[in-house]
Amino acid sequence: MNEPWRHQAACAGMDTDFWFPDRPVYSPDHKRAVTVCRICVVQLACLRTAIETPENHGIWGGLSPKQRIALRQDRHAYRALIGPEAV
Repeated sequence: MNEPWRHQAACAGMDTDFWFPDRPVYSPDHKRAVTVCRICVVQLACLRTAIETPENHGIWGGLSPKQRIALRQDRHAYRALIGPEAV
């Protein structure tokens, strides 16, 4: 993947292992990743990429794989979050 928004991401240059924690959701590693996502200016672009790809591993746009699956299945919530042009 080579999305143009990646160079603006708060995680740019960070170890990619940070975004794919070995421990389950809400572990310290997960919480640290989500904290970085919350301040990221491209959080929604990241999340949209992960949902539309679909990416089923790691933290993307501040959400876990299970959270993204749920959002992917709820098109109304997805459009409300991402915008009306969302698939």
